[in-house]
Order: sequence, then C-alpha cells, then structure tokens
Amino acid sequence: MTHERILEGEALFSAGKLNEAEECFLMALSENPGEPVALNNLGVIAYKRQDYDKARDFFKQALAVDPLYVSARENLSELPKAALGTPFLVQGRKMVILSDSESDFSRMCAAYFGNNNKVREVKAATDAEAASAANEADIVLLSSLFVPLKGFLSRNNKMKVIARVRGDERRSAEAWRAVPWGAFDGIVFPAEHVRKRVAALAGAALPMVRTAIIAEALDTNFYPLYQNGEGRNVCFFGNINADKGVEFLIQCIALTVARGEQFRFHLAGEFEETRYSVYTAHLLKELGLGLYVRFYGKFKEPVNFLRDISHVINTSEQENVPAELIKTMACGVRPLVRAWQGASDLFRPGDLFKTPEEFVTRLLEGPYAPQVYRDWVMDRFNAVTQAPRVDEFLHRVMEGKTP
Repeated sequence: MTHERILEGEALFSAGKLNEAEECFLMALSENPGEPVALNNLGVIAYKRQDYDKARDFFKQALAVDPLYVSARENLSELPKAALGTPFLVQGRKMVILSDSESDFSRMCAAYFGNNNKVREVKAATDAEAASAANEADIVLLSSLFVPLKGFLSRNNKMKVIARVRGDERRSAEAWRAVPWGAFDGIVFPAEHVRKRVAALAGAALPMVRTAIIAEALDTNFYPLYQNGEGRNVCFFGNINADKGVEFLIQCIALTVARGEQFRFHLAGEFEETRYSVYTAHLLKELGLGLYVRFYGKFKEPVNFLRDISHVINTSEQENVPAELIKTMACGVRPLVRAWQGASDLFRPGDLFKTPEEFVTRLLEGPYAPQVYRDWVMDRFNAVTQAPRVDEFLHRVMEGKTP
C-alpha cells in the first residue's frame, strides 16, 4: 500500500498538485514510518515552496535511514546555494574553478560564488584543457596546487589565479620547490602548521606570495549523525605505510587487547607496498591479534561504513589536515589522534595521545556524546562560515591588498 501511495503522490506532483501530493506522502509515512522515498519527496515539495530549512530536515531524515540514497544526496546538495547566502564582495566576475577531483571545497565555492558571478567548475587533466577553460576568466581558483599549471604561466595580467593547498597534499621537498609560485596571486592553506611546513620546504619563493589560512570546508548536511558513543568498534582510515605509523598502530591494538578490553579494530585502507602487508600480517600473527583486526581495503566513501563505528584512530607521525577524520567527526564518531605537529589546533585536547598507554586510557574513558564532535566540525570546518572567508581573500587579491 505504501508503494501505491508514493506512486500516486509522484503523479500528483508531476501534475503540479503539491498539496494533494504532500497528503499522499504523509499517508505513506504514517503507514511506513521512516520510508526514505516519501521523506525525500516531502523535501522536494518543501524546496519548491522555498522552505529550505524544512526541506533540509526531510532530506537529512531520508539519508539517516539510507545514507547512500542518491536522490536525497543530490537534492540536499542544492540547498547550500540558498543557505550559503550572497557574496558581498566578489560580484559580477567570470570565475573558473579547476580541480583534479571532487572536493567539498570546490562544491562550496561553486555554490557560494555562483549566486552573483558566472562560475564554471571544470576538471582539467592537461595543461591545454586548463588553459582553454580559464581563457576568459577574471578569477581562476585551483582546488590543488598540482592541477595542470603551464597554461597560466603566460596569462594576461587581468586574470587572478588563486591556488589551494589541500589538506591531504603530501609532496616531497623537491616537488614543493618546483612549484612556480610566481604564477599565483594568492595561496590558501588549510592550517597554519601546513603553511609553515610548505614555506620551509619551498624556500624563499613562498614569502613573496599573498596567503590566507582557511580551514577545510565541510557541508555537514551530507553526513548523518550516528549514535555510537557506547560502542567498541575502532576504525583506521588511510593507506597503510610508514608515514601512517603502522608499528605504532599495532602497539596500540596490542596493548588494548592485553588489557582484556573487547574492542574490535577495522582497518580501511590499502597497503602501499607489499613489504607493509607482509610485515603487518607477521606482527598480527606473532602477537595473536588476528581475531581482533579486520581489513577492508580502500573505501571511496566512508559514511555508510561508519554506521557501527565508535572511534577512529590516527597514528601518523605527520599530517596536514586529515579530511577523513573531520568527516568521521561530522558523523559523531570520536577521533583518537596521535599528537603530531598541528594536531592541537584541529582536535579537542582530550582526544590527543602520545603513547600507546595514553591511547588506551583515552579509549577506556567511557561513553561520549556524538553531538559534541558534530558541533566541533560545525564550529571549525563549516562551509557556511568558511565561504565568506574565501570571498574576503579573493576580494583582497582582486584589489591588490595585503592580507
């Protein structure tokens, strides 16, 4: 019966009869509470009425039931264009956003600046594609320093090029020194410790470039809030290599098991080299940890995976801004982070540790409130607050002002 109600409502919606369609979807919900299609369709009706808060609530309810529901995700992605507001500084410009992959930062800028500017979002694989896309632009915003660049080196003086150092950008000192810093009018860094590190590696060229610190931008509408504050499932995200502290990770797991605590560890990532796979398998066997650890390979989208996860562990020796950790916090999962340089600026002090013993102490502190971590992301990595900061920086670049 529920299915027939939804089909009837969709037919009425197509005929422009919103009130009658709404009644059908509400009846479907009364018959089957939590029906994601009915929730999504009610969100669409609210969106048509320009009741964006109500629409957002319906789309989020649908995603809470089914985090992989494509239609609800796509509909929700339209809301930031209304929610982010109107740019108050950069207006009437031709802007091209060039990226080598999808990112929350690019989506945020496209939505925000698309209100009062002509914006194109382009994935460029070659120098020729990048140069062609940016040919008529006033502003070119690169989602990464390593998007094809040669097309900009001989550009006209009216074009302003702003690049962003991604939070997960990991390059050698040679790569940073080879960046043509003079080709940029501004550089956006996701955190101060990243700017300092890149400046040290890049040498004398970077201080001559206008820079800004603007945090990673996340649209929390895409991330359901899970209630696993009493759980005992710990996950690890990321390719497994020496930089990720695989030995330290196994020490943390071994000490947890030795204490008799019934936690399970879920490792979602690929081994970058065979030697790491062999070494990890050997250690787990020798330490008798096989029953407590499960490998999943690499996940493209971790949201559904986090449904039963209570904690996420990060044992890296050095990081920029680990985007996956921020996404897990948006879902209400508690991070436990090795205290690498800059971590104290990004995470709560009570979630940092320096030794395996301190990790276990943090892990055993008992239940936590998932909303605390959601709020932490909302306060520091929210697209709604970061977009105006990008706007202000672009305006300074266009006006030739110093930061």
